[in-house]
Amino acid sequence: MKIVIGEYGKAVLAAISALLILGLCLVNLHDANGKGGIFEVLTEQAGNGAAKDASRESDEMYQMIQERKEPTIRYRNCFICAGEPLDWASMFEAIDADGDAVEWCVTKINGKPENIASYCFPKSGVYEVEVSAVDSYGIISNRLFNIPVQRASFGREKKG
Repeated sequence: MKIVIGEYGKAVLAAISALLILGLCLVNLHDANGKGGIFEVLTEQAGNGAAKDASRESDEMYQMIQERKEPTIRYRNCFICAGEPLDWASMFEAIDADGDAVEWCVTKINGKPENIASYCFPKSGVYEVEVSAVDSYGIISNRLFNIPVQRASFGREKKG
């Protein structure tokens, strides 16, 4: 029995010694960031791989947004008379690259910012109206329109 324990005991003791030495070597292993131990290094590397994938996805999303077409702004040919209140909502529409309606606003009339909510064209003529639209991705479109405005009684029957 002593012979069996002596032979196998030496093998078990050698295996335990080898594992302890290997463990000490791996625990003292450090990466460039100062992280120590094989488990911390491997955990960090696995996390970096996931971060690289997320970074790649965000780069692809950024590229997709950059290549996205800006919103299209359309003027609906409306009959506009000088001095009459305007229905801005019926004059313009804006759609994004997906065909969905987006918010738009009139930013300038004849190159000057105006209070659009209460604006009336004061006299007949052609007015330059700047319209701006922004889609859900933050892509902005600005467009100038030349809007013809008729005099107040043009094309209307007189009552009386």
